[in-house]
Amino acid sequence: MLVSDGVYRETVSMYADTSHGNLLVLKAQNPGGVTIKASDVYTNFTNVGNGIYSVPWTNNWGVSPLPAGWDTVEDQVEDIVGRREVVLINENNLDQKLRFDQLVPGSFFVDEGLDKIYIYPQVGVNINTSTVEIGTRGRVVTLSGKTNLVFNGFNLEHSAYSIIDGGGSALWVQALNNASIVNLNIKNNGGSGLGLLTLSHVFFNNIKANNNGSNGIGGSQQTQTVYNNIELKNNNWRGKRGDFTGWSQAGIKVLYVVDATFNNILTQDNYTYGLWCDTGCTNVVMNNLQSFNNERGGAYIEANHGPIEMVNSKIANNDGFGVLLANASNLMIDNSILYNNESSQIILTGDGNGRTSKNWVTNEGVLVSVYNSNFKSINNVIFAKDSANKLFDTTYNSTQLSNFLSTAEFSNNQYYHYNNENSFEKSSNIFVPFTDWVDLSNETGSKFVEPICYVNPEQNNFSLDSSCTNNQGSNNGDGSGSEIPSSGKGICGPLDSNSNGLVDLVDFTKFSGNLYNKIICTDTIEYGNCGGMDSNKDKIIDDIDFKNLIVKYKNSSACI
Repeated sequence: MLVSDGVYRETVSMYADTSHGNLLVLKAQNPGGVTIKASDVYTNFTNVGNGIYSVPWTNNWGVSPLPAGWDTVEDQVEDIVGRREVVLINENNLDQKLRFDQLVPGSFFVDEGLDKIYIYPQVGVNINTSTVEIGTRGRVVTLSGKTNLVFNGFNLEHSAYSIIDGGGSALWVQALNNASIVNLNIKNNGGSGLGLLTLSHVFFNNIKANNNGSNGIGGSQQTQTVYNNIELKNNNWRGKRGDFTGWSQAGIKVLYVVDATFNNILTQDNYTYGLWCDTGCTNVVMNNLQSFNNERGGAYIEANHGPIEMVNSKIANNDGFGVLLANASNLMIDNSILYNNESSQIILTGDGNGRTSKNWVTNEGVLVSVYNSNFKSINNVIFAKDSANKLFDTTYNSTQLSNFLSTAEFSNNQYYHYNNENSFEKSSNIFVPFTDWVDLSNETGSKFVEPICYVNPEQNNFSLDSSCTNNQGSNNGDGSGSEIPSSGKGICGPLDSNSNGLVDLVDFTKFSGNLYNKIICTDTIEYGNCGGMDSNKDKIIDDIDFKNLIVKYKNSSACI
């Protein structure tokens, strides 16, 4: 089904599976040429003086009620966080105020008693010659209960939701199996951009979820999912208005994710955490995660029994921490850069009594280790720029830290802090230099050296400066996007008939050999065989064919 170019002001809902297992493709005729908006255009404004205009408004939504389980943060949720109105002038999002006398240029106020919205345009903007759009609908698109689905090439905008509306996302995806969600631009929505629940074998590729009022992407209960080439910027603007930047918010937040790959994820300038992997995440690989300049921190790993592998990644210049472990077992950070994160590059914290984390697929409850456990930091560059930046920080006491370090591995890292004496925290506000840290952690093969020369690390450019002679080794975490961790994880599947996306996925966890750097595909006649290259990169050591897939195409297979 091809959709012609244009702007469609409506809600699209696809429920249940009536296709009997056949492939259903819903595609923009020209990717990016189709925009579905939850807003309507408003005209005929009344000038009320002092540069302020009004327009009739009868959608008196009030403040959204708190969801179940939010009682512990009730006193942190200001009314502005529970509002759901969205007003834009010439695609610029206006700031919502709660009183008329708070209005300033570039803002609006909803008066439910008078059934009006008051709008104060930006300086220099003529409201009568501008495009004024006001969100009047919640959901833009719902995809639910489908098997063998491709959704490709749409812009989704202006959803009227608050942060605390349950399922309040512009695109809601639920109970999908064998699906590709690709080439989307989800922006300027009042709540979340993309909301996900109970997915299996779903491939997300080339998705931008920017400038949304809550999360860019938020999802729970997923197995065999792949996120590839995802951009998440400037999300949680509604939360920022009410100083609600922690609870439930992130550029991307996932829970109960099993057997998932996150490849080439950019999460930047969000008014919250960059990435939050919260509870029940198992067998997860993050390759080339780039988390920059986020308000609360780069990567929050909480209550997961793992394993989680973060490889070829860059976590830099975040206002809070770089990577935070809170009851996170079996986390590995490998060949990555942790640079100039405000509080610390790595923070160890959590509940000393342990946390219960459950594999949602098997429904098996697993008690996460009391002290976090089996952590690995190998082949990384870890750099603290000034006195406020620590290399390693912890809320643990010395006994708890000792228990953590007894199962941890630190090796082949490069560290630098301008004040070596104040680099590593071994217990509350007690810091030790690198040599003492090596003794404490049994770290091997690591160095405390002058920082590697990058082109412009303050602006997140970590290309090596070829004119600099101070480069120590090869830990540049360049994250080319084609590298696959050596644990044997890789995802392959056949392309659809237009070569636009994978319509089925296979997880390569069965590989027993070393996949080295790449997954490759051969045999393009019908099904495609995929396998890992051996350590010399000269042959396939194992393969999987696709003869059992429901959907068959005579196109090349694709691997990521």
